[in-house]
Amino acid sequence: MDPRILITFQLVAICFCKHKYTSSAYTPEPDVNLFRSKQLNLLFTKLQRSLTPEQVQQVIPRFNVFDKAYMNLKHEQKIASDVVAVKRKELDQNLAKLLEELGAPELSIRLFDVGKKFNLKNEPETTTMTGVASERLSDKKLTKLWQRAELAGFPADQLQQVRQEFEAQDKLVQDYQALAAQLAHTHENELMTSDHSNQTQDDKEKLKLMKEKLSALQAGYQTLLQKVQTQEKGTARGQFKHTRVADLWTQLQASGLPGYRLTEMNEELRRLDRKVEKLNFLKNELMDSEIQLGKMGKNKLQTPEHRHLIRKLDEFERKVLKLEQYIQSQIHSEL
Repeated sequence: MDPRILITFQLVAICFCKHKYTSSAYTPEPDVNLFRSKQLNLLFTKLQRSLTPEQVQQVIPRFNVFDKAYMNLKHEQKIASDVVAVKRKELDQNLAKLLEELGAPELSIRLFDVGKKFNLKNEPETTTMTGVASERLSDKKLTKLWQRAELAGFPADQLQQVRQEFEAQDKLVQDYQALAAQLAHTHENELMTSDHSNQTQDDKEKLKLMKEKLSALQAGYQTLLQKVQTQEKGTARGQFKHTRVADLWTQLQASGLPGYRLTEMNEELRRLDRKVEKLNFLKNELMDSEIQLGKMGKNKLQTPEHRHLIRKLDEFERKVLKLEQYIQSQIHSEL
């Protein structure tokens, strides 16, 4: 080979390798998780693509502050979840400001897409099926239970009274959340540190009051839940002949299925109710056949008619079981 060609090839190879390793020397490893917060790791990975290596090194300490704050909130979640919700919202807002400062506002938008649960005003209002409710309940959990109450079969006048109980419970929820927000704003600096040395006696008393209110809220919700469940069971007993079918309808109502799916499943349950009725008829028919054969002193296995009844019952029982399992699968898919 010509020595000039060999030298040229070596120079090209050296330049290629130099470019390869120098260009990748400052590329951070995307698979390394620098922070305990998954959200911060995701944002940091996306952020690196638009920052210089020097900027990346400057961002890490600032993200570490947020990481510590998010972890502190995670531990506080077990004590006062509503206070933590307000604190987390403020922490997200501070993080969004940092992302905008770094020239990545689109990441801050994604951040608040993840945290939509704090923005209840943007949620569509639900239309009532009975016309009893004129205003939306602010608490999402209470709203779902109210939707069950509307379908539970309360008489109109009783449903109006139940609605008033729901609104009273919702007012207690709002009072509790207002107290939680007040306590969260008392020490805004606690968002960035786990130091609670500045916590006043007044704060401690408010926290104690919050726990008492939370206990009362839980008791009130359980009372409403029990009332709705009792009505659902009573209505189901009147709607379906057989207890096993009525129990399935009660479970479906509690599963969280949307209204149109409940309507569809109600039709399936009516089919099941009719099949269970026919199944019981076939069982009685088989029992009567056994009694008659016994009186005649015949072996039931030697009678074609009786063997046909046995096969018919087994086949129909499988169909009933298959439909019942399908309905149960719809319940478990939502729970």
